[in-house]
Amino acid sequence: MKNIAIIGAGLCGATIARNLSDQLPSINLTMFEEKDVLGGNLHEISVRGTLVHEHGPHIFHTKSKYVWDFISRFSTWEPYFHEVRAYVRGISVPVPFNFESIDLIYGEYGNTFKEELIKNFGFGKRISVAKLLETESETLKILAEEIYQKIFKGYSEKQWGIPMADINKGVLARVPVVTSYDPRYFDDQYQFIPCLGYNDLIQNMLDLPNLTIKKNEKITFDQIEVDRYDKVFVTGPIDGFFNHKFGKLEYRSLRFQQIKGDVLSPKYETTQTNFPNEYDFTRVVRYGFTESTTQEPVFIAEYPITPIDENAPKYYPVNNSTNDSLFRNYLNYSEKFDKLTFAGRLADFKYYNMDQVIARGIKVSNII
Repeated sequence: MKNIAIIGAGLCGATIARNLSDQLPSINLTMFEEKDVLGGNLHEISVRGTLVHEHGPHIFHTKSKYVWDFISRFSTWEPYFHEVRAYVRGISVPVPFNFESIDLIYGEYGNTFKEELIKNFGFGKRISVAKLLETESETLKILAEEIYQKIFKGYSEKQWGIPMADINKGVLARVPVVTSYDPRYFDDQYQFIPCLGYNDLIQNMLDLPNLTIKKNEKITFDQIEVDRYDKVFVTGPIDGFFNHKFGKLEYRSLRFQQIKGDVLSPKYETTQTNFPNEYDFTRVVRYGFTESTTQEPVFIAEYPITPIDENAPKYYPVNNSTNDSLFRNYLNYSEKFDKLTFAGRLADFKYYNMDQVIARGIKVSNII
């Protein structure tokens, strides 16, 4: 019988455990989790009867039927289309920036921008701000600079804590400009929220007779006794696992503060409201995604911070030349140990969406 260790009980670790058990029901799985709760950054807490995502909003969305077929087994799901608005010039506009955003800011003159967008890119397309900034159209250059300055620059500088010039250029590709009135934040085919929440989802994924879960167990390379196992999957920070042998990788985190829903006027129109240029927080999230997990809406403001100690939550890998070089040192070192496999946002030091985490977990655990 194979003995497998999984370090970390977040979404990636849960995916690996379930996928391994599906393939080999007789396999012996041991999962180590440093906290006393499961789910990692998906973990939820109840605030006055409403489930609040403890580590920021998680909306499942994917274009992959393969990923959806895997994860949809572990919950009942409610279709949910995430909508975001941002305050620009004191006006609440949709994000991604779309034709409604143009109408609200530019009025009748905005027709010129809309016509030029359709002419250059087609109707109903999603194009990155980076691509828009490179356009040869003088008209669209004006629009691109406005979007860059008013929507992305301030938000990104607060999010990462550094000037925009020093931020990884890939950030500009994450949120597009939409050449239509489509208000959805994502355009994926599958967009859902688990009806009973993510805690329930993770519990169902880990409901395995061949799995032993050990909570409050922070495991490093020196502690794992690799020779006891046929394979060890690590889903936590790769630098922490190796006791920061080559130095510490940088991450950004968040501080959360509950606020009153009527603190600003007009009222919040969508689940997420961004504040690119005002306040110290980047956004306010209105929790209460499904009827079965909501008593009354709960509003949480998010303040980006740099973690001040090793045990603070790590959410966003800071991908720059220094950190990427340091990560490669860890990756090269890890390859000396055949039994070790790293996967997940922290282990791979890469920004993943939920569906990418699932796909990554399936891929690495298909090798058994």
